[in-house]
Amino acid sequence: MWPYKIILFTLFMNVSCTNIGISDSSSIAKSSILYTDIIRILEFCYADGVNPIAVTPNLINTIYQNLDAPITTAPILVLNNDIMTKEVQLYYPSYPLYILSIDTTEQLNNLLAELRSSPFWNLKSTIFVIGNPEKSCRDAAAILKLLWRFDVLSSYVLCSETGNQTMIYTLNPFTNRAPDPWTAIRTTNKPSARWTLYHRFFVNDGKLCDSLIWDRTKFFDGYPVKIVNNRRENGFVERLIFPSMNIIPNFRYFQQSESTLVIFNLKKGQQDVSGGLQNLAVLSERVDFVPVILEISFVIVTQKRNFVSSFREMVLQFDISTFMAIVIVILSFIVFLLTINSVFEIGLGFLDLINVFFNMEMDSPFHWLSIKIFFFIEILFMFTFGAAIEGQFLTVLSLPQSYKVESLKDLYTNRYHVYYFENVHKKFINEKLWVTDEDMTFLHMELNKRPDRCLESAVKDNTVACVFQSDLTVKPALELNLHVSQELIFKMNIVYLTREGWALKERFYKRILNFAEGGFKEKYDREYILGPLKKKNTKNRIKQFDKYHEVDEIDLEYIFIVVAFCQILAVVVFGIEYLVAWLHRRRNFQ
Repeated sequence: MWPYKIILFTLFMNVSCTNIGISDSSSIAKSSILYTDIIRILEFCYADGVNPIAVTPNLINTIYQNLDAPITTAPILVLNNDIMTKEVQLYYPSYPLYILSIDTTEQLNNLLAELRSSPFWNLKSTIFVIGNPEKSCRDAAAILKLLWRFDVLSSYVLCSETGNQTMIYTLNPFTNRAPDPWTAIRTTNKPSARWTLYHRFFVNDGKLCDSLIWDRTKFFDGYPVKIVNNRRENGFVERLIFPSMNIIPNFRYFQQSESTLVIFNLKKGQQDVSGGLQNLAVLSERVDFVPVILEISFVIVTQKRNFVSSFREMVLQFDISTFMAIVIVILSFIVFLLTINSVFEIGLGFLDLINVFFNMEMDSPFHWLSIKIFFFIEILFMFTFGAAIEGQFLTVLSLPQSYKVESLKDLYTNRYHVYYFENVHKKFINEKLWVTDEDMTFLHMELNKRPDRCLESAVKDNTVACVFQSDLTVKPALELNLHVSQELIFKMNIVYLTREGWALKERFYKRILNFAEGGFKEKYDREYILGPLKKKNTKNRIKQFDKYHEVDEIDLEYIFIVVAFCQILAVVVFGIEYLVAWLHRRRNFQ
């Protein structure tokens, strides 16, 4: 019985297996030692059987005949065109370990190009390439250069030196560091000055894994990374992330009006990472992002102005439907009384309605049938609508006499000219406040994300409002003595973008995640948003407290005079009344 699961692994290509250029039978016979050694590596280092093993068709018999028990649970995928890769991925979604046997670098290039377009492709995969035994190890450097062009870090070439001794070659593209017993080899036409080729002898020992599996992204020693941005100042990545990784950024700068070129350069692979954050909701294809999601928000900045609430604004607080229902019911009561009662009874009934409305007593006699019916309807009406009426009045009375700009509706109501960064334009449209062509003349989109120019305009013009990113706006706005809204608006999730298939994305992600989990984002928000707003609120409370005036006896002087006058007047009136009553009794006695 076949002890392994053999799956036919599809590639999206228009060539057959013979076009891949698999070694012929004579080459396989000559490379039997290489095949045996790759089996030993699988048993020593990859015995867990978690990931599938993807092999070229000419290796399947070798794998079957030589693989021992420890990794029999690993599914074996054959790289051919029999079925669709998406169907295979449905059952085995983990990335495979590749073992490729090729004759030329051209064949390897074609194969890697097709593999990269498949759903299985993942830069975490390890690729072992068994070179052409007839070329010895002369093409090992060329194979590893080609693998690095596809951003494959964990890559190895097995080849035979003289004496049938298996040699393992690998690379470190970042610096000339490698664990023992790897030995650096001088080579020409290197992709970069830091690209280093290493080799070591194969040993039939489990300790081989200690030096075979190693993290090449642990040390960078000033490795240059191409970073693209649309602002010239150093941001979070340049100031903290890259220095902590010992990486030197090579900048490419675009104007704010050319912000689309940032993503274009990442798509073309001309740059590695974006120094600025991008909205997660508008990501495009062929661009990766670092899966650490941060949040930004926006604030409204205006001159310090107080607006007095008009009677119309207070009336609008009432629920129109409830108000109309009350009016209709009251009019129905009056019409009912006019048709049923006499004139005097209508008056009494109407007075009873007013008394019930103000929670007073009723003086109407209940022996009239209309009054009984009217009283029942009044009680039912007040139980139904009384609480709603009182709530509406309480809402109006609790409104402040004046207010400051705190929302987009306030900007629209008071006809502000609003300046904002371009990436929130759709959010303004979704608010459905500025609808007509005339309304749109009050919206002004800015290409520069920094609010400096808008803040200068707001200082001079009290009809200008600025809506920009809170961490860039709060602190400078308060320094210019401008009003900053208490509520943060337009909260959105943002990420760092990288080019597709960037080899350092995983390391970059871990470092940003360390900073995020370490509370750096909270510290940054406290320094540039929450802290300045808290100081502003404290100053406002102190100013409000200074406006209060303590009441003392001097302030109550006129009140004392009025009270004394009333008391004296009361004594005089009492004396006059007593005198009049005494005279009246005396006259009656006489």
